[in-house]
Amino acid sequence: MLYPNPEEALQGLRGAALESAYRAWAKRLHPDGPDGNHEDFLRLRKAYEEAKAGRASEPASEAEPGRPAGDAAPGDPGRREAGTGPAPGEPFDPWQAVRETGRRGPLPPEDCLFAALERWRQAGSPTAKPVASASTGARNRRILRSVLHWASLVDPALARDFALLVRVDAGPLRTTATSRAEREARKRLEAGLDDLLRWREEGRKVTADLARERLEAAVELVELHGLPRPEIVRIAEWMMGRLTVDSGR
Repeated sequence: MLYPNPEEALQGLRGAALESAYRAWAKRLHPDGPDGNHEDFLRLRKAYEEAKAGRASEPASEAEPGRPAGDAAPGDPGRREAGTGPAPGEPFDPWQAVRETGRRGPLPPEDCLFAALERWRQAGSPTAKPVASASTGARNRRILRSVLHWASLVDPALARDFALLVRVDAGPLRTTATSRAEREARKRLEAGLDDLLRWREEGRKVTADLARERLEAAVELVELHGLPRPEIVRIAEWMMGRLTVDSGR
């Protein structure tokens, strides 16, 4: 079940993982939101309080069944490239970002990849750029590394392109118009990803069509302005390919 009930959404989580999952689900279920549900929000709040009260003194980290915490699968690109790898001594559990979206394992790698991408969007699409807050920096590195981990299992080329997308770019100065076009292309790419995630949840054709339209717009912006960001094109094309493949399921 990809979208469990409020109790299952927080089951087995502790510490920072519990807090992140609670915030994500509270935002989704809050009665003031477009998809809010008062009863489910109260159930979520109760589950959160029980989890905090019952697990405050337990050990901090728990790995997903079948994979110990910090155990990276073959091909895990958790290096220090682009600042996406862990700091020295920083633990890594590739399942944590998946659990923080409310999903429970075991799940196939592609479902885990899309869950990690959803968590990346929830966190504000962080890049590898250093931030002032140590805790936020650790969170960003963990989420980025989780996306790279699952992407490497699904499509290593996608993992390389994602690492390029979020890298710290200290290249030559660009004109204002080029910078604006680059930001807009990435914005369209991320909006297309949001629609793709919604389509995977809802299965509505209109959502798939909107996702494809926004992804195509991202590609057009890169090509029209000659932007030095081919990874945006390749990622957009990969996402459009998933729309085509999944439509035949």
